[in-house]
Amino acid sequence: LNSEYFWDFVRGYFDGDGCLTYDKRAGFREPRCSFSCGSKAFIKVLSKELHQRGIGNKISLIKNTYILKIGNKKWDTNAKFLSIIYKNLHNSKIIL
Repeated sequence: LNSEYFWDFVRGYFDGDGCLTYDKRAGFREPRCSFSCGSKAFIKVLSKELHQRGIGNKISLIKNTYILKIGNKKWDTNAKFLSIIYKNLHNSKIIL
């Protein structure tokens, strides 16, 4: 994959197999971004590429599905991730 299109690819993958949830345990709504994947090899490569671009993440295995969680429960990492993948969509409607 050409690095010029990396974030476009990630945005498409997130739109298809990504998830944005909110954690209310902290007393306020805190967003969390994650991906699900059946391929360990693919999710490991994605994790490495995100780390190299400054997006911390963690992989876990839940019921034969690999879950890549963005950040370490910090809003700033998730906000950074979302702002990067959606930065070129100024005139588009995004519903979260």
